Amino acid sequence: MSEANEPDFNILTANATSDASEQGLLKAVQLFRDAEEERAANPKSFEVPFNSTNKYQLSIHDPEEGGPPLLVFKGAPERVIGF
Repeated sequence: MSEANEPDFNILTANATSDASEQGLLKAVQLFRDAEEERAANPKSFEVPFNSTNKYQLSIHDPEEGGPPLLVFKGAPERVIGF
């Protein structure tokens, strides 16, 4: 963060190396919350990485403020809707 408490770069215009859906999700979150702060506040405790057989990715996060774990799930529509 800079002295004015603003990000050192603009995530909405930054080049990214991830796939288009990852970039879209990150940029959508950044419009409302600081993505890096969210990652720090909700550390990942478990992950099923994306692969072409499953066609989905799942992760479980432990919120710092307590409460139940946060499950994040994304993937191909036929996998997400039918899960």
